[in-house]
Amino acid sequence: MKNSVLKYLKTAAAADRFFGVLAVLGSVVAAQVLAAPAKAAKLTPVTKVVTNAPVVFVVPKSIFIDDPAKGLDPFFPKSERRLTNNASSDPRRGSNILSGVSVSDPRTFLAMLNLQGISRAARGNRLAVINNHTFTLGEASTIRLGGATNVVTCEDIKDGFVVVSVRGVAEKKTLFLPSK
Repeated sequence: MKNSVLKYLKTAAAADRFFGVLAVLGSVVAAQVLAAPAKAAKLTPVTKVVTNAPVVFVVPKSIFIDDPAKGLDPFFPKSERRLTNNASSDPRRGSNILSGVSVSDPRTFLAMLNLQGISRAARGNRLAVINNHTFTLGEASTIRLGGATNVVTCEDIKDGFVVVSVRGVAEKKTLFLPSK
């Protein structure tokens, strides 16, 4: 019998079938051996304890002390904007000629307007920047100067100058670009 099994196993297909059947039988036997202790031991089901009490999370409150005397911004500690109270120290903002000045007269308001730049937009339209407000030809915008607010209208934009009018003043003013 031993010789007949060896002759049978010499073909590759027969050997694959033989070892496949052997693997299946081994796994069935192993499953029965492992399942036997579980059947023998009587397991009691675990009961869950369920409470309907809500879970309370305590979130700590963030406290920021904003003391201008210390000069630090709690969100931007490397910023130097609170170290000086003089707005004219920033060259991007222009001169601060209106600090503490009340502009109640519209003529004084008109005199305080400052042309900062002229540029070309899409389709050849020109833009004028007056006191940090951008204007197109014919556009009106509200500008605040020294505590007073007034409506400024851009009447004309040319190379190097702009003509503006202020509500409440009959005359128009020509603002020129600052010399370089």
